[in-house]
Amino acid sequence: MQSICHPCPYFAQGSVFPLTSPEALGQSVGGAGILTPLPLSPSLAPLPLSEGDDVLARWSDGLLYLGNVKRVDGVKQCCLVRFEDNSEFWVLRKDIHSCEAFLQSASLKGCMWEVREIVLPFPPCKGYHPECHIPSIDPDPDSNTWICRQCVFAVATKRGGALKRGRFARLMQLMKVKLPYQLSALDWDPQHLTNQQQCYCYCAGPGEWNLKMLQCGSCGQWFHEACTQCLAKPLLYGDRFYEFQCSACTNGPETIQRLPMSWVDLAHLVLYHLSLCCKRKYFDFDHEILSFTNENWESLLLGKLSDTPRQDRCHNLLNALNSHKDRFVSGKEIKKKKCLFGLQVRAPPPLTSDLSPLITDPPINISEGGREGGRERERERERNKDSKPVSAERFGEVLLWEQRKTKAKRPRWM
Repeated sequence: MQSICHPCPYFAQGSVFPLTSPEALGQSVGGAGILTPLPLSPSLAPLPLSEGDDVLARWSDGLLYLGNVKRVDGVKQCCLVRFEDNSEFWVLRKDIHSCEAFLQSASLKGCMWEVREIVLPFPPCKGYHPECHIPSIDPDPDSNTWICRQCVFAVATKRGGALKRGRFARLMQLMKVKLPYQLSALDWDPQHLTNQQQCYCYCAGPGEWNLKMLQCGSCGQWFHEACTQCLAKPLLYGDRFYEFQCSACTNGPETIQRLPMSWVDLAHLVLYHLSLCCKRKYFDFDHEILSFTNENWESLLLGKLSDTPRQDRCHNLLNALNSHKDRFVSGKEIKKKKCLFGLQVRAPPPLTSDLSPLITDPPINISEGGREGGRERERERERNKDSKPVSAERFGEVLLWEQRKTKAKRPRWM
């Protein structure tokens, strides 16, 4: 069956790995300068890119962002991408998709199957052999209704958790039972927090384990908040107080259970979240710590602690902050106001569960001047804050505009 592919307003999937230079990319994988190749599904195989190309890239939060390629490094398989907020980051090539590719016929280069039967998704974006798509395509699908994995994830991923209702939510659930890569091909650190290939989740994108990700208790892989469909409330930074199993392990819907927390854990989690959001170490107890806790009380899902009367929360939190000098530091200890509190070290609260990652490396001390690379992390969080992810509707508008623009006039993403 011969088919011609056309652009799809839903098709978009890629990933961003923020780095300062290609050399930094080499350092991140042991200084070799070349990433360990990861055998991805042909449906995720990247197409060639050039300087000036408009691209879609998936950030470490699992969401899509628009950008423009400024430089291409073929040796290290990465590109320097400028995003809508004018920030620039080096992006792994495996995680970038060109907008121009959506306006042309699909390329099947790299496909290991013979060019015989090609199935087009609807809306049409890219052709697939039935055996190449993950999960594999029914040999005789309804070409008017079938939608590919790339398009489904582009539409269904959201801040706070992926769609739970509707057609795209159902399709996403069906496709998540099989990962588009081999877990055994990933090279993990001793704590099983990061891998050299920067490949996580159902989307095969990058991620930061302490920035709104859940670890599967069965396979150990980390999953973006934006790609999971089981969360009742959005995650806080560093919140690992969950027992989670991914769809690939359950062969069906994800399972999740909230783990119990103590007042010390709650105080630690709130301070860690605030320190990443506000880029400060010390916070006023009444106006920031207690205020944030009360405002988000229902979203914290505290189990037995959730029944604590509002008037008792102040005493319990203050007691936890003052009685655990190994975790918290008071302003009075450094000749500041005694109502100020901060973390001794900027690290997520530890878990007592055996399912938690074993973190043997010393956590980051933030009492003096931050850490090496800290500014890069701050830039990453600032970019997440200022730059808007690409919604399905917005991406469709961009494609329509892209078709009308001339080559002499480069786009300005606003």
